[in-house]
Amino acid sequence: MFYAGVDGARATLYWSKYLDYANVPVFNFLNINAQDGDVITGLFVTSDNKMKVSKTYSWWEVFPTGVDSTGETNFDFRNLSQKVGCLYGTTIDELNGYLVFAGALGVYMYDGSFKPHLGADRQYVQKP
Repeated sequence: MFYAGVDGARATLYWSKYLDYANVPVFNFLNINAQDGDVITGLFVTSDNKMKVSKTYSWWEVFPTGVDSTGETNFDFRNLSQKVGCLYGTTIDELNGYLVFAGALGVYMYDGSFKPHLGADRQYVQKP
């Protein structure tokens, strides 16, 4: 199980041992670009089994990189956008193969690139 939003580590993603959800090994975490000062707002697994991580001002994808000597799966992350983020994880859903969510300037769709879904001529919101 993956989880985020822990006080004091709001940009950190944690995961438990497989089928042992209460057991989170000490090294099972990723700091998702923690130096940007932004916080994780949502986690979503798409229909093609790709984990997306939203922050207020950016999007990330988490992927497995292999298994270590203890049998734990290792993960890494890559940036999908530094201009579009998601306000609330509860707004993330998938519709006809598109990731749909509420960003700072409206509803967006993602299919490999981010597109405003509602509204026109939107500008990107810069982090304060």
